[in-house]
Amino acid sequence: ELASAFHMAGFEVYDLCINDFINDESITLDDFRGIAICGGFTYSDVCGSGNGFCAIVKSNKRINDMFEMFKNRNDTFILGICNGCQILVSMGWVGSGCKMTHNKSNKFESRFPMIKIGKTNSIFLKDMENSILGCWIAHGEGKFVFENQLNENSIALQYIDDNYEVTDTYPFNPAGSEYGVAGLTSANGRILSIMPHAERSYLNWQIPYGDMRLNDMYT
Repeated sequence: ELASAFHMAGFEVYDLCINDFINDESITLDDFRGIAICGGFTYSDVCGSGNGFCAIVKSNKRINDMFEMFKNRNDTFILGICNGCQILVSMGWVGSGCKMTHNKSNKFESRFPMIKIGKTNSIFLKDMENSILGCWIAHGEGKFVFENQLNENSIALQYIDDNYEVTDTYPFNPAGSEYGVAGLTSANGRILSIMPHAERSYLNWQIPYGDMRLNDMYT
């Protein structure tokens, strides 16, 4: 799904697994401009998979240095969705003092909540400030928890209720994330970490129109 979305946007897409980097030292990130870490089956679709992927990277100096060099270039972007979001948070690339844990409901949640796009310098969300849209979510560990005071300019997406207000209330906020956070961006705007599956919401037939309010919003 994610490869298809990038392909339709005009990118040349390559599918690489972490084991490709482990098993073949000739594979590098030097010729790439973007990394998109997908949701579901990123280092197996199991609890704590984001932490597992992060541990693999950080325990291998060659691979860790490769990712750090890519992140520090000024001509690259990184997108993490769902499991990929967990990975970017675990790597410490977004949300200082942030961690992700089980949904407040203690259940896997698959819903189509509404989200609001914040005021950031994210290259992914340029000219989309205050936009309101629906987006699929499907996760069991999507709750953002913050140990430090959150910089509002780092909030990329927030869950909202029927009054279009940012909310912590379930089920509008399906994870129970603090500050209604559904996604974070890095200070330089080149890294975006989101729990909603944007790649499952980019074709018209993927958008449920059962709610007239959403129907009016999309037509």
